[in-house]
Amino acid sequence: MINKEFDNQESRIKKKIQETREKINQRLDILEQQLIQNLSTKTAVCKSGYDNMLIQLNLADQKLSQIKVETETLKQMASDIQVFLGTREIDKNVSEEIKSIKGVINSATCFNIEIDIETAVSSILNSTYQFGIVSLAERKI
Repeated sequence: MINKEFDNQESRIKKKIQETREKINQRLDILEQQLIQNLSTKTAVCKSGYDNMLIQLNLADQKLSQIKVETETLKQMASDIQVFLGTREIDKNVSEEIKSIKGVINSATCFNIEIDIETAVSSILNSTYQFGIVSLAERKI
């Protein structure tokens, strides 16, 4: 009968250890999910920023290519005076596109995603050497 009581005590303690471990795991799972969601959100912001910048630069590139084609067509089809007058307008358009490109580049943001693990979590990892202590209380019968 006494052995049965020790077995019961051992079972209760094992159950408490398992329940504690499950609670810790559940909490860590929630914290991990929150952190991963936060990371995904920040990554999307970075990608969006770069995508917008690339779109603006591609549009400027297309406009400059169009101006180049127009210039070549003007040189082939127009008289010298028309080329001269058209060149002034083209120069104005090129200057606007250069200003636009400089604006995009100057407003560009450089992103770097990093992580700092919460000090409490690091502390648990570095300072916890055992899950608990099993004690044995002795008393006289």
